Amino acid sequence: LKERGAKFHFVYLQIKMKNRQDMEIREFSNDIYNAYSKIAQETGGKVIATSIPVSALKEIAETMK
Repeated sequence: LKERGAKFHFVYLQIKMKNRQDMEIREFSNDIYNAYSKIAQETGGKVIATSIPVSALKEIAETMK
């Protein structure tokens, strides 16, 4: 991708989940974050972790101008 001038940007949404007694939640986000952030870094893109996606998308849009 990088050789062709393409950049991969990664916006990771941080969402707080409420604890529920009737549900088991397994955490896999660390694996996803590591893989996609590495792709973004290797292509010269941005990695943004946020709970406010609009501001992250605006930031990425500014780099594309």
